[in-house]
Order: sequence, then structure tokens, then C-alpha cells
Amino acid sequence: MSVLDALNQAAAAYASAIKHQPKNPRFHFLLATVLEELYYAAEIYGLKKKNEEEGIDTCSAKATGKDEEIQAICKLHGFTGRTSLEQQLKALDMEYHQLKEQGQSGRADYIQNLYAWKSKQAGKSGVISLDEENPLTQAFLKYKDALSLDLHNWLYHFHVGRHLLLQKQTKEALMFLQNALGLQPASAITRCYVGLAFLEQDGGPGARTQESVTYLQQGMEKLLNDLVTQEGSGLLLAENPLCIFNTQLLSGFVKFGKLLETLSNRFSLTLMSSHQVLHM
Repeated sequence: MSVLDALNQAAAAYASAIKHQPKNPRFHFLLATVLEELYYAAEIYGLKKKNEEEGIDTCSAKATGKDEEIQAICKLHGFTGRTSLEQQLKALDMEYHQLKEQGQSGRADYIQNLYAWKSKQAGKSGVISLDEENPLTQAFLKYKDALSLDLHNWLYHFHVGRHLLLQKQTKEALMFLQNALGLQPASAITRCYVGLAFLEQDGGPGARTQESVTYLQQGMEKLLNDLVTQEGSGLLLAENPLCIFNTQLLSGFVKFGKLLETLSNRFSLTLMSSHQVLHM
């Protein structure tokens, strides 16, 4: 049995449990962690089914051709010059619906495939797109289901907030993360993510700078301590986001280090220097 087989069987088992007890939040949460691990299996460890591996577009010439075709579609729908990813997806969506109305279903299906291909690029750029076939999106929906069934569970608030932060919905993410912190003030990972959410706000942390710095440092200290003690080494990544494979958190620590460069010695609570943070 491969790792993917094991994860898929676990997901099927939890989905079956949900069918029998749909109002048990724990089952929704456990399914979410397995779905999220399926995403990491592909994105971090490169594990894919054979038919998926055969379908991967590795030819840069084909990719260039697709991009040129998308740019042409953008021009047709009034998006000129250097278009953003959002504008490209919007143009493809407009083209898809137009073709559907004209009865050109074959061409519409091709445009839909182009849209899916471009959406995957959105995920690789650091913004997770809500593609329903993406296991990370499915995991997010299950975390939300778990939370809707138990609003007093800090862990469910935390994971919904963490995923919203991945989607760059900072304001909404901060609300859920602060709820989690209120329910579980001792959680280092929650404090760390609240600090990261402050940092990710438009215009930076502002008046919450000291709070953000303190929380991020505590998170970094916990991460370094866990590396030494190997705490959480046997857990799924979704169960232990405070680890070195969490690129969202690592990029946050880089921003934390750069923030410290601008603060000088204004905050006496900060023991680490910018150089130490960036070095680590």
C-alpha cells in the first residue's frame, strides 16, 4: 500500500463515519486533516498517482502557448496590457459563459481546462485558490463544518483562520484566530498565527506591532524547541503546523525578521535581533 492509498482509505473511513454521525464535529475535523495531508503529499513530497503523473504538463513550450492564448482571450474581453492573474481568470470565466450561451460546449470545456490550469498557478504563487477539486479546499470546507457544529472549540477556529490567511483574507482570518486565542490563551501556535495575521494586514501591524513581535517570537522559540525535542514528529502536518515544512509560517518569520530591522530597540521584550531571526 502506498502513502496515498493509506490517506485515501483514511479519508473514506472518516467520510463513512460522517455519513453515520453527520453532527459529530470530530469526524469532520479528522477528515479535514487527512484531506490537507493529501495536498501536502503532492505539493511537498511530490507523491501523485500514475495517471496524474502522466497528465502533468512539463513542457514549457505548451505552457507558453497556453499563456499566449489566455492573453488573447483577455484582449477580447477588454483586459489589455500586463494582466493580473485575477483578470486572466475573470476573462476565462467570461469566455466560458459566452461559449456556453453560443452552444459551443466543446470549446467551453477547453476554456474550463485552461481556467483550472491557471488556478493551479494561483496556488503556487502563494495564494490558495478555491478549486473544489483541490484537497486543500475540501479540507477548508470540512474545518468550517466542524466549527459550525462546535463553536467553542479553539482548534476549529484556529484551522479556519489559518486557511483564510492562506487565501489572503486577512481580516476574516484574524477574527477566527483571535477567537481561538480567546478560547486557548496558552496555545503558542495560535499566538504565533495571530502575530502573523497582524503582520499581514494592509499597512502592517500598526498599533499592534509589539503584540505581533512578541507572539511571533514565541512561535519561533517553540518551533526551535520542537526541532530539538522532536515533539510532534509523528503527527500529520495539519495536526502540527508549527514545523519546518510549513512554508506559510516560514515566510511569516522572514517578514518578522525584516520588521525587526525597522524597529531598532523600541521593544525591550524582543530578545532576538533581526539578524538572529533571519539567520535561523
